[in-house]
Amino acid sequence: MLELITIVFLASITIALLAYAILFEKVQRPLALVSRLESIDRQFGKRLSRTKIEDDGGKAVDLAIQNLEARRRTKGKITLRDKLLAAGLKNTPQAHYILTVLLTLPILVALYLSSANVMVLVVAGVIGVEVIPRVTLNFLIKRRRLLIVEQFSTALDLIVRSLRSGLPLNDGLQVTAVELNDPLRSEFVKLLDDLSIGLNMKEALHRMAVRLPTPAVEFFSILVSMQSNSGGNLAEGLSNLADTLRSRKSLEGAIKAGSSEAKSSSWIICMMPFVFFVFISLVNYPFISVLYETTMGNLIVAGTVLWMALGVIVMRQLIKIEV
Repeated sequence: MLELITIVFLASITIALLAYAILFEKVQRPLALVSRLESIDRQFGKRLSRTKIEDDGGKAVDLAIQNLEARRRTKGKITLRDKLLAAGLKNTPQAHYILTVLLTLPILVALYLSSANVMVLVVAGVIGVEVIPRVTLNFLIKRRRLLIVEQFSTALDLIVRSLRSGLPLNDGLQVTAVELNDPLRSEFVKLLDDLSIGLNMKEALHRMAVRLPTPAVEFFSILVSMQSNSGGNLAEGLSNLADTLRSRKSLEGAIKAGSSEAKSSSWIICMMPFVFFVFISLVNYPFISVLYETTMGNLIVAGTVLWMALGVIVMRQLIKIEV
C-alpha cells in the first residue's frame, strides 16, 4: 500500500512538473504583459485603449498590430509545406514523407534481423519517422531564420539608402534583392514576385511575414503598412529599425556570453550520470546488471531518465531570456 501511494505521489509530481514546463511560457508572458500595462497606467494616470486612437497614423498602427497578433495566433496552424519553405527546402510534403520512410526502413529491417522485440521496433519507427525529421526540420528552420535576422539590418540599410537617393520603395527592394546573399535574397525575390503578379505591398509583406515569423520582418511589415496608409518618413523609420536590430543583436550576444559558463556547467552535470553509468557497466557489470535484467531496475532507469529530462526542460524555461 505504501509503495502504491509513493508511486502515485511521484507520478503526480512528474505530471505537475511536465505541465509547468510546457505551460510556463504561455502563462508567464500574459501575466508580464498585464503587469507592464498596469505600471504604465499608474505612471500616466489613464487607461491605454487602442479604440481611443483617432488619428490616421494611430489607426494604421492599430490595424498593423492587430494583423501581427492574428498571425501569431495562427502560428500553430503552419502546414508541413510552410515548414519546408521556411527551412529553404524545395521538397514537397509527399517527397518528404517518402524520404523519411526510405531512411527509416533499413534501420527497422536491421533491428528485426537482430531479433529485437516489437516494442523496440515501434519505438525506433516512431523516432525515425516522427521525431528525427521534426527535430531536423526545426533545426534547419531556426538556422535559416538566424541567418535572415543577421542579414536583415543590412537589407534595411540598402532600402534606406535607395529611398534617400530618391528611388521608390519597389526599386529599393529590387536593389536589395540584387545586392544581398541567400537566404534573405530569395525571400526578397519572392516578395518582388508577389508584387509582380498583382498583389499590393501590404498583401505581399503579409505573405513574407507568414513565411518568416520573426520580429524583424513583422516590424518591417508594420512600418511599410503605416507609410502606405498614413504617409510619413519611411526611410527614417527603417533606419531606426535597423539600429534597433543591431542593438538587439549586441544585447543577445552579451547575454549569450554571460550565460555560456552556466550552460556549460549544466551540460557537464547532466552528462555525468550517463558517463558513470557506462563506466560502472564496463568495470563492474554484475553490480549494475540489476538495472538491465529486472523489471524494477528498468522502471528505475526509465524514471531517472524522465526526471532528468523534466529537469532539463524546466531549467531551459527558467534561463530562457527573450530580448
